Amino acid sequence: MQYVMMLIRTFMTAMSREYVHDQYWKNTIIVNTGKLSPVDFNMSIHDKETLYAIGYKTALEFIPKRLNSVETAITENKVKFTDHKA
Repeated sequence: MQYVMMLIRTFMTAMSREYVHDQYWKNTIIVNTGKLSPVDFNMSIHDKETLYAIGYKTALEFIPKRLNSVETAITENKVKFTDHKA
């Protein structure tokens, strides 16, 4: 069982695209958890709160940028469609 947990930890903490299927990569946010492992089921409440805060901060940094790029792409497509009809 210990080897299985080590293998799971390796996959879950790897910051590499090779572990995420291509179709999901564009929707993946990499969260640098430092020394904390997201698959450590025996971590303290403090470590859980720290892990949550790191993930939350990362999401707040990334999501507005992603939404901006989606909005820009939609706007550009509307302009193209409008120009095309003219």
